[in-house]
Amino acid sequence: MNIVAIAGSTVPSDTANSVQVMKACQALTQLEHRVTLLVPGRRISSVDLAAHYGLRTPFPIEWLSSSSRRLFTWNAVRRARSLEADLIYTWFPQSAVFGLLNREARRFRGSHSTQPGGSGPPVGIGALPRRPAPGP
Repeated sequence: MNIVAIAGSTVPSDTANSVQVMKACQALTQLEHRVTLLVPGRRISSVDLAAHYGLRTPFPIEWLSSSSRRLFTWNAVRRARSLEADLIYTWFPQSAVFGLLNREARRFRGSHSTQPGGSGPPVGIGALPRRPAPGP
């Protein structure tokens, strides 16, 4: 499955949510999914992310620059669409809603974060089969 993860964490960082995002993406990759992580900001090329986070399974990371966090969530969903994501895995409720509005998904599942910065549990969006129409 092609999964695009969207997180607001600074990468690289020593914060708990940054470590959790990286470990979650690694776990999905180890389950043989194709994972691309989208984060805000610019890449710091001097840091070895595998060594920094203790990662054993590589996955691509894209840094998207934007003028605001709200704009990042929208741009990240647009990028996920261009990557032909089967699933958007996000820590931002806004990205989940934008994905739904952008017809990326048929069903919304998961919970949302009430914490600033989207540091709560992730929200998953995926394309699922439609329910059959109700009978007569």
